[in-house]
Amino acid sequence: MDNKKTLGTIFDTITFNSSSQLDSLIDDMDDVQIKFLITKALEASFNRGAYTLIECEIISKIIRKTSYDIITDSQMELNKKGS
Repeated sequence: MDNKKTLGTIFDTITFNSSSQLDSLIDDMDDVQIKFLITKALEASFNRGAYTLIECEIISKIIRKTSYDIITDSQMELNKKGS
């Protein structure tokens, strides 16, 4: 069993166990991770009630579009590696 204590959580979903792990996340992001983190940040703010109804509609569309792009980008990367 893993007994690591969680140091923190960002965007209500991503946990880290040390400041060096968080630093690594921040410093070593690739394009797919950036899109994923932007989506998670928007979702967290949306869930916390940070936006008006109209803004929520726009952000909802952004999340759907970005999530689709992330899946598509990931599939393209897998295809490149398989070639």
